[in-house]
Formats: sequence, structure tokens, C-alpha cells
Amino acid sequence: MIYDFSMYLSDLDDQRLFQVLKKSNQLDLIWKEISLIRQIEINEKKENIQDLVTIASKAMKFTNLKNQESLSKKWANYILFQETDAIFVYLFSQTKCFLKNNLIIINEEKLNDIKRGNTIIFSPHWGDFYSIPIILASLKIQNVPLANGDEGEHMRSILDVMLSSLKKYITEVLDTSNPVNALFKLDNLLKNSKNILEFPEYTLGPKPKYRTKYLDNFFPVAYGLAALAKRNNSNIQPVTFTRIDDFPHYELRFYSKINIKDMTVGQINNNIHRLINSIIVKTPEKWWYWYLFSKNRISIN
Repeated sequence: MIYDFSMYLSDLDDQRLFQVLKKSNQLDLIWKEISLIRQIEINEKKENIQDLVTIASKAMKFTNLKNQESLSKKWANYILFQETDAIFVYLFSQTKCFLKNNLIIINEEKLNDIKRGNTIIFSPHWGDFYSIPIILASLKIQNVPLANGDEGEHMRSILDVMLSSLKKYITEVLDTSNPVNALFKLDNLLKNSKNILEFPEYTLGPKPKYRTKYLDNFFPVAYGLAALAKRNNSNIQPVTFTRIDDFPHYELRFYSKINIKDMTVGQINNNIHRLINSIIVKTPEKWWYWYLFSKNRISIN
């Protein structure tokens, strides 16, 4: 039986659960339960939803919430569909132990440059399920994620339960469904020393149906990102955020920024594509859209 989880983050009881877990002194024990859930998810997939519910129920026992059974079912289903990392990354990013013991930052010195603003941060994907905006905010990096449709709604629902101290670093989720409005807003954000966070993976798709709706019918995302960078002399900072094998450890990696000086927009665009391709080729199993494009990807000369 599959349970409805569409309102997972907006239900009052779920918000209360979130607050309780954040304050819990049983974080290590809850992590063990989460690890068991993940193991079942990997090994059993949809066949064992009841096992997921049972284990989720154990974690619920650390709370005094009512409707624990209902919440357990919803939480289990949420985890089953692999939409959970953003929640747990946020939960544990609020504790010193997460930042100290669970997060590995590669090229940490780049944080100061990004904090100055006027940076286009881009990643091949949201990063283990909507986690990149949250973990950047946890590190006090202001960013405005670009999203529309279901992705935008999902990101906004996550923001609904975030602490006010964290929300100030993600002031909005920019809806890019209207390309003209989006361009003006993006341009103004960069002019006012804000950072924008973009995910240009769909521009790898060789067919129009694989093109992203971001700035649709205007130009592909990576090209638009390049044009905005050139117009505002912005830094372009690639980043990835992945769960590494020793769960629940995570790696936040900052790559060398793309130096746009003396480059044309087309050259900047090609550099973005090359970097995305190199990241995907090195770790194809980490990127869900790899399977869409692996047989017939665009080659960048």
C-alpha cells in the first residue's frame, strides 16, 4: 500500500515532529533508525513498505506526538521515494555535530568569495534531493534557487519548516516559468550582489522534450547563465553535494570557478557544459538523469 505524502512538509503535525527532532537529545539513535530505513530502501524497494513503517515508528517513539502511526506511514513513504535527504540534512545541519562530524567540505576557502555575492552557483542537480540550497544556507551562504512547477513547490514547502535564522539566507525560490520576468529578476539579483543557484542539467538533452522549462523558448539554461554572468561580470562557481558511501556522511565540493574574463558568452557556455559532463562521467550512478542522456548526449567540442 502506498500512502499519500504530497503534503508531508506542510501538515501541522509534521512541522511539530520536525521541531521535536531538531531539539532531541537522541540524534544518534534516530540516525541509526534512518540508516536502517535507507538499507531497506536499497535492498527491498517497494516490496517492504510495512518494514519501513515499522522502523519509522521506532524513531517516532522518541517524540510525544499524537498520530504517530499516521506520521510513520507518511514518513516511510516519503523515504521510499528518496525525497528525504533535504529534511535530514537540514535537521542535522542545525547541530554542531553534523557540521563537525558528518559534512566534508572540499575547497572550503571558496566560501568567502561566494559570500561576497554576485555569484552564479551551479550544480548538475539539486544534490541528493533538494539539499544544496539548504546546506549552503546552513553555511551562511545567501542563495536564491531557481525552480518552477513541482520542483518550486517542493522547495517552498521545505522552506516553510525552516528556522527563521536559516530562511534569511534563502529569501525566495525564483519561479522561472515566465522567461522574460525571470531574466529581469535574475539580472537585478546579480546587480544587487545576490547569489543565484541554478541547475542546468537538462541542457545536456539532445531532444527538445528534454530541455528544461527554465527560460523556455528563450535560450537553454547554461547559455542563459553564461549571458547573465557576462552581463554582470559575475563569478560562476560550480558545486556538488553528494551522500558518500559511509552513510550518513556528505561531501560538499567547490570546483574551480569559471574565469569569464575575455570569454564570449558561447565560450562560457561551453565551459559550463564541459564541467557538467566531466562530473557526470566520473560518477554517473549519482545523477538520475544520466540514463536519459547516456546513449545520445550532446558532445561539446
